[in-house]
Amino acid sequence: MILQKIKELHRILDNYTEVEQNRLGIKHPMDMQKVKRIIRGGKWSVLTYAAHPKSIGTDDLRILPWLPGSEWPAVTTDNADMQSVSRHLNILARFTEPDFYLCYESRDYCEKLVTKWDLFYEAIIPVYRLFGGTDDLAELKEYVFDKKNWPSKKISSEEIKKKKRQHKLKLDPGRENQYLYKLVDEWGKYDYLPSLPDFDLGIYENRILSMFSYKASVMLRIEHFEKPEEAANILLQAVNYAHGFDTETNSVSDGTGGIATSMTVFDPIKKLFSPYSKITIPAELKTTPEYYIAKKMHEAQKGYNGTAHIEMAAVMDEAGNPKRAWTYLVSAGYWAARSLPEAQPVILQAAIDLCGRNGWLEAKEVLEYNMGVLKSI
Repeated sequence: MILQKIKELHRILDNYTEVEQNRLGIKHPMDMQKVKRIIRGGKWSVLTYAAHPKSIGTDDLRILPWLPGSEWPAVTTDNADMQSVSRHLNILARFTEPDFYLCYESRDYCEKLVTKWDLFYEAIIPVYRLFGGTDDLAELKEYVFDKKNWPSKKISSEEIKKKKRQHKLKLDPGRENQYLYKLVDEWGKYDYLPSLPDFDLGIYENRILSMFSYKASVMLRIEHFEKPEEAANILLQAVNYAHGFDTETNSVSDGTGGIATSMTVFDPIKKLFSPYSKITIPAELKTTPEYYIAKKMHEAQKGYNGTAHIEMAAVMDEAGNPKRAWTYLVSAGYWAARSLPEAQPVILQAAIDLCGRNGWLEAKEVLEYNMGVLKSI
């Protein structure tokens, strides 16, 4: 169970010096007041496992309860919204990415790693083993000790970006990640907006749906769409992903800028209900949970407190769609933190109950742990 592994991680880090924690790139002990603020702030759907050694941010796992904990994506709170940094925790890159990426940028850093390799190895290997690593840091060693891999003194930013992308795609060559990078490559074109993908977007659902709905709202004329109702469907995707995570293009780690949740959600909704947009909303769309949520958000504007998401989470649960119910509860937590913070324990308990009904026991254990943190401090 992932919670036990995180506790073991903390036991390992308790025996590390500050210098050794810096080499690993994560820090313990955690500031539990900070963890409580994260949970009270609507982000109860993460398991915070470490602090950054040199910033105020934290490292967390985003709970996707239908997946085993070892596959929950790692996120960081460096930004106002949490942004994904890797596919899951048990890969070498999660603990070595800052150092690994410097290998692409600096020959001097490569030389430093070679000189102090034993020290880095001793800090990384126990944690790497804990989270499933079986080799001897082979990938990092291969890069660091082969000078042919070292960057030139005058490596360009485009070359660095290309190397980072190759590394990301090597770590996660799945269809969803390939599709995401294809979107990023084409996204600068004014009139580029393909049809919504018809396959499971996996952990990249937030990123992809927010890209679609936001671009439809700010960059495209209604004339772009062959059928006006297509525009309504794309704009409504703004409420179908978990708010507060991975909005627009930021966490692709490809040199692109990100847009906050409040913009990626409210801009498409504003466009949907604007009397000047000439968008046709088919009757069947007006009966959907996403339309109901969008309408309530439009009416409430900045005062929206997540209640429509809570209502529709119950509807989706009863309809046999627990994944969508979970997504709506996560979004409810995000908005309640802004206008109805006292509702947070109620929303969290609803998520615990949802996990229990669906046999998502690993997630249920972590959520109960978060509830304990919320109530105990």
